[in-house]
Amino acid sequence: MIALHRFAVTLAAALALTACASGVETFQTDEFLVEQTLRGIDRPGDSVEVAITALRVEGQVLRLELAITPLFATTSEDLELRLEDLEPRYFDQPVLVDRVNLQRYEVVGGDGSDPYQSPRETKTDNGGTMRAYYYYAAPQEGVDVLDVVLSDAYPAFTDVPVGR
Repeated sequence: MIALHRFAVTLAAALALTACASGVETFQTDEFLVEQTLRGIDRPGDSVEVAITALRVEGQVLRLELAITPLFATTSEDLELRLEDLEPRYFDQPVLVDRVNLQRYEVVGGDGSDPYQSPRETKTDNGGTMRAYYYYAAPQEGVDVLDVVLSDAYPAFTDVPVGR
């Protein structure tokens, strides 16, 4: 019975990795804490839909997860887009802000080649959705909401609930 359970867990993990490796993920909108559309500043008609799917404390770190859907009218639909193709035009490394305690949190490490953020090579098709993640130092106990700032060019996601 234990061997069967381990096989089922291994199979589920392999299927999840296969889905992620394809570069295109599907999400249920009820998974989104908040979402907004970022309009192209230098390319009218282009936009990126960004949804926060998690902002959760995991021990001494806080994990931010984003679902990112590029909608580029100026680009072929079958062209693969990487996370770095969206940077820095739409965002680079999101910053978290605690307006109550006047704290600012930046990505731990943060050069795009470490385990503290999604690889810049993360990709999807134009119109497809990719998942990106970033790690920060965990906020102090009692911090229930944070603002997420993707870029100074766009409004912040305000009062995003912090899961513990």
